[in-house]
Amino acid sequence: MMKKYFFALILIIGACLQGFSQEMEVLDTRVPEHIKFAQPFTLQMYISHPKDAAISADETAFSKEFEITNVSAEKKTPTATLYSITAIPFTIKQSTFTATFALDNGTQKPVKLVKSLPLKVEKVEVFKDSKFRDIRTGKMPINWGLWLFLLLVTALIIGAVVYANRAKLAAKKIADTDMPDNRPANIIALSQIDALVKSGLWERHQYKLFYLTMSDIFREYLWRMFRLDVSADTSAELLRRLKPLPQFAPLLNELRNLLNSGDLVKFAQFVPSEQIRNKDILLLVNMIKKTTPAPVAQTQEKPL
Repeated sequence: MMKKYFFALILIIGACLQGFSQEMEVLDTRVPEHIKFAQPFTLQMYISHPKDAAISADETAFSKEFEITNVSAEKKTPTATLYSITAIPFTIKQSTFTATFALDNGTQKPVKLVKSLPLKVEKVEVFKDSKFRDIRTGKMPINWGLWLFLLLVTALIIGAVVYANRAKLAAKKIADTDMPDNRPANIIALSQIDALVKSGLWERHQYKLFYLTMSDIFREYLWRMFRLDVSADTSAELLRRLKPLPQFAPLLNELRNLLNSGDLVKFAQFVPSEQIRNKDILLLVNMIKKTTPAPVAQTQEKPL
């Protein structure tokens, strides 16, 4: 109850100050206490401005580390507007969310207001369920000595070499790059998914490599079918690239769920269940089938 009175007092003070100010000012902000990786959150900004002025949010200037899913404005008084911004973070670290607002003051160059908020994005807690297990290794005690440190470095080098070799073998089983494959893009992608399921990666508990390969299959399909080079795009960048395509317009929620699931495995060391794996594979298969153009019916020529 005290918070409501506090924000109301801020709005009243902002309204009074507007008689002396012709620019914008952030009166107050509301940020959630806990912001989770790849999960949407909503922050609010109270902005004071000249009476009945036209202000707008410049979404193109918002932080690139966040995917903006919704921006809404609610005019509280003639001189104060509440902006609510819903975003999805795709980084796990201390980050900064930057929002930019423009005020149309009737001149050729509108007044701009830039507000930056420090945010801490937390990892998703996935080990409370008994079905999940923590596969992270423990930290090496510092007092174990130099010889243990050297042993660890050697083990990491050997592990990296083995991992690289296995990745090459798995990729070779899925797609033979020595000879060109002239089949349709959707046929190639579906056969690669089938080969991935039969590759044995899942049975050997190589969950991260499994999801990395599944992501590569989808990105290769986008190149073959739509000539979109998204090989170096993050999940947020990939979503932004596919939003304008009419084929993906009704599939954006499914695509976001698939990318979020893959990011949890690749970056948050999440161990998915077999049911989750099957759901993600089905999402990818349906997305390929629904975005494949229907074959053009060939008309037979009548003999003269």
